[in-house]
Formats: sequence, structure tokens, C-alpha cells
Amino acid sequence: SRGLGDVYKRQREAYEQANVQLGTQVRVTSGEEVFEGVAEGIDDAGALRVRTEAGVRVVHAGDVTRAR
Repeated sequence: SRGLGDVYKRQREAYEQANVQLGTQVRVTSGEEVFEGVAEGIDDAGALRVRTEAGVRVVHAGDVTRAR
């Protein structure tokens, strides 16, 4: 029998495969904050991981667009 953890893992993997932003430079606007980095993946809570010059940021809510 498979647990819910397996179901969530498969869903996250499918989402990551379909997400065309992963591996690209993105601009994140979250509230008053704006930063750029490379979209790396989705964590176990469903948040976007973005690698910036200062390290990996976890984005739970905000607008994400490709950086120009």
C-alpha cells in the first residue's frame, strides 16, 4: 500500500517536469520584495525554490516571471 507521502511525491515530480520555468532565471515579486534567481524546483510543502546569489530562497506566494 502506498502512503500519502508517495502520492505527493509523484504529484510534485509531475509538476516539476511540466514546469517550463525550472532551470531558468526568474523574477519573484512577493509583497514589496522583488528578487531574481534560478528556479530550482518545488519543496515538499509545494513552495518554489529559487537559487539567488545569497542562497536558496523558498517562495510560498508571489508572482514569478521569467527575468529579462
